[in-house]
Amino acid sequence: MDRKRVVEVAVESDSGLVPIGIMNLDQALALPDEIDAKISHPEQAAGAADLFVDRRELISKSRHSR
Repeated sequence: MDRKRVVEVAVESDSGLVPIGIMNLDQALALPDEIDAKISHPEQAAGAADLFVDRRELISKSRHSR
């Protein structure tokens, strides 16, 4: 998986997912554990994605693709 790929990061709120930023995959993976971030699937366009994964799933995917 291309670790410089751009992803959208969002957090869950009472009214749904709230976007907090667009960043590369390395930056998204470096977010603190205290932030329960949802990250757009790296194979979809950031900002237009409808499939989000949590950091744990993204870490697992990035390790398997090496």
